[in-house]
Amino acid sequence: MKQTSLLYVVSLLAVASAASAQGPVDYPGESTAASTLTRAEVQADLLAAKASGQHMKQYALRSYIDWGKAVRPRAEVVAELREAQRLGLVGYGEVEARIATPEQERQIAEAGRRAVEQAHVAVENLKTSPR
Repeated sequence: MKQTSLLYVVSLLAVASAASAQGPVDYPGESTAASTLTRAEVQADLLAAKASGQHMKQYALRSYIDWGKAVRPRAEVVAELREAQRLGLVGYGEVEARIATPEQERQIAEAGRRAVEQAHVAVENLKTSPR
């Protein structure tokens, strides 16, 4: 029992000393760069850029992203997700990833195909129904 306790204490000290052997964290020092413009000059430059249209707001950058056209219908994606959840393949948090078997992949794809067919039937029924 004493040998086990001694071994435990020695290993704990070894781990603690190894952890502290890394030394202090070396953060960069304060910047010594001085601005060459006054606050009033910077504000005047900003107003001039806004007036000429050169200044962009941060949220304006989002409008320049071309997300492209959806390749698959939303109904198909949602149906496949629900089928994967039903099969227990979707985990949350830090659970280990589950890999679908070929049969499960077939079931997921079939659920997506059924959803697309149902959506097409619903659209056709709307087109043919009297208004």
